[in-house]
Amino acid sequence: VAGSGGAAAAVLALATPGKSPEETRWTATKVIVRRRQELAQGSDLQMALDCRTFLQLVAEDPQQRVAEVPFLLYALRTVALCDLERWDEAVSDCRKALAIDPKDEAAQYTMQIASGIVRMRCSKFEAAVQSFSKAIRLQPISAEARIRRAIALARAAQFAPPGGGGSGGGGSAASHGGSSMGAGGSAMAGAPPAVPGQRAAELLEEAVQDLEAVEQQAQISGSAAPIQAGHLRAACLCSLGRPQDANEVLQQCRETAQGTPEAKARHNALEAEVQILLGQYADAVTACEAMLSHPVGVYGQVEARLMRGCCWSELGEVDRAFEDYRVALVLAPERADVHEASGELFLLHRCFQEAVTAFTTASKLTESLSPRLTYKRGLAYLALGSTSAAMKDMLRAHRVCPNMAIAARARDGLAALQAAIDGDFRHAHVRFNVLLHSTVPASVERLPPVLTPHEVAVYRGVCSLYLGEAAAAMQDFAASADLARQEFSNCYIEPDEASSIRRGTVSSANMSKQVYFNHRVLRLHPDVSSPEVIECFECEARYNLVLCHLMLRQYREALVTCQQIVQLEGAMSILGDQGWCLIYFLIGVCCLALGESTDEAARDAFTRSYAHDPRYVDDFLRRHNRRGDVVVGLGPGSVKDVRSSASAAAPPRPRVGAPPPVSGGSSARASVPPSLCDGAPEAVCCLRPEKSRFSARLPPIRLQVRDVIVWARPSAAWPAIRPCGPAPPPGLARMDLLQQGEASSVLMSGRGGGSLGRMSREM
Repeated sequence: VAGSGGAAAAVLALATPGKSPEETRWTATKVIVRRRQELAQGSDLQMALDCRTFLQLVAEDPQQRVAEVPFLLYALRTVALCDLERWDEAVSDCRKALAIDPKDEAAQYTMQIASGIVRMRCSKFEAAVQSFSKAIRLQPISAEARIRRAIALARAAQFAPPGGGGSGGGGSAASHGGSSMGAGGSAMAGAPPAVPGQRAAELLEEAVQDLEAVEQQAQISGSAAPIQAGHLRAACLCSLGRPQDANEVLQQCRETAQGTPEAKARHNALEAEVQILLGQYADAVTACEAMLSHPVGVYGQVEARLMRGCCWSELGEVDRAFEDYRVALVLAPERADVHEASGELFLLHRCFQEAVTAFTTASKLTESLSPRLTYKRGLAYLALGSTSAAMKDMLRAHRVCPNMAIAARARDGLAALQAAIDGDFRHAHVRFNVLLHSTVPASVERLPPVLTPHEVAVYRGVCSLYLGEAAAAMQDFAASADLARQEFSNCYIEPDEASSIRRGTVSSANMSKQVYFNHRVLRLHPDVSSPEVIECFECEARYNLVLCHLMLRQYREALVTCQQIVQLEGAMSILGDQGWCLIYFLIGVCCLALGESTDEAARDAFTRSYAHDPRYVDDFLRRHNRRGDVVVGLGPGSVKDVRSSASAAAPPRPRVGAPPPVSGGSSARASVPPSLCDGAPEAVCCLRPEKSRFSARLPPIRLQVRDVIVWARPSAAWPAIRPCGPAPPPGLARMDLLQQGEASSVLMSGRGGGSLGRMSREM
């Protein structure tokens, strides 16, 4: 043993008769290590460095000084090195001990444990799994080996490729030996989109099985499993999307958690996370406040603030949420994950420019380019309508991670949108056609996909409309409404049931629906988030159908569709006066085009439109008063009394007349450069004319209705951003609370039950 063999001999000789051999050897080991330090500080430094055994110090014969080192002394040295967490040296001494006695299982076991810890510290997690699995084969009932392998498996899952199916040295627990004594439950039906990829899920399931085996072994032996094992198991279950199972584990740990402040804080943190995943945000706030009441340090305060801010956001207390996130940023301005969480909160509450700033700061603080951060920033740029900046971020994310399917879809969709904005509708139509026939990738790492099928159908219909292919456009607009209704019927939960879920009063039989609600329905696509909103989307689809009918000169069908829109009173009340005045204006145009029998209906429609907003009627009359003072009717009908019917005090109505026909028609490209549009910009027909929408970037379409011209744009929004919103720090991210150092102190505290204690007894 390194140090003074004489000191070891003296300790062994003077040992108290009442002490066991294991306690005597352990005391001797500590004295030997201390003696070596004393020698290193003395004058004979080289002697201290060269000393390895008792024989080298006490033997007078040179031949005895080079004799074979006793196995016992290497084993004692290994015990001391493990206690000092000098794992590299422990591995080296174990190999020397095995060179003397290759069949000694205790030395083999200790070497595999130490080797696994060394690999863990080098971030070779799946290689560490191999070492711990070999240790389990040597001692199948070892709680220490299973806990350490569970930690390694969880770490490997944390850094596993998001797509799953990755290869590595870890493999499954069964492939490395050591049959699991417990069986992890299957993932809950309706698990949230945040469930990890296939490979990560497999690793987490194996970790849960190991920890369940530890619990079962503790019950058999009549002892208590380490509280850290229960906490790690709950964290793994949370990451697997099984919060109810995690809650049951924490219930079992609650009595044991009344120990150290660190254990209490960790328990409160995991409890808050579980409550958040179950949608019980008020209870989660209480758990976060309990966590803040313990001396958790800066790191713990930041985690508690982030979780509580997440809860406030879901409870509608937006100001409190931003305040907690602001405090977290003040406490840890150097942490990229805090800036990223702030960006998610900004994105959720539509503060898109602030979200861009937060994600940019987070990317600067990371050591390498993160495809996750660039994708999120691209979403914020897309919400701002900055397609070029969004496309750059999506290209960067896909270049860094070629297997990132959601980034590839976003890149292709943005390229199609940009082509449409540039007027290249043919190429945009081809790209949207490819997207419509491809599968929407699943959410990965809480990254929502963009361009849902009903959105792509709208965009392809818009391209067909601008290409003059009105019949094809009609099919796409009708299909978009059907797809939106289908998504709504699959995802929507009635308000009464949603309230019971939020209050936590739902029965355990409906728990899968509760998890589905918390992680998906709260983040529904804005077009299908409620019955009122889905009705508004149907209004837009029907409006686009009206434009198609007018382009095909199907005036009767256009009139019927407008009347159907009027019947959707809930949606029209949301759209307001602008929507009412446009629909009544189009009804009037259709009535005029149909003939004298509808002249009175046309007059009434124009009057109603003017009463809501005069923009369309005023611009229509202005543009059709170019042929002097002769009043020219619109086809068989006339609009002589529109203004006088709307307001008796209004000035006389200008005379109207149809302009000469413009070359081209429905067979040619429908759009014209904005400079050739003689209509007022605010009077170009569009059901949702907001400048922030996608349709505002498109040129006006020239629709010839009999002998008059109507300028219009289809109604289409930018691809909706469905952020998952702020989330609690994932359970595996708090595994720094269960680092190897802390695990060692817990696992080694009772030497009689630890592997190294058994090794001492066997020696």
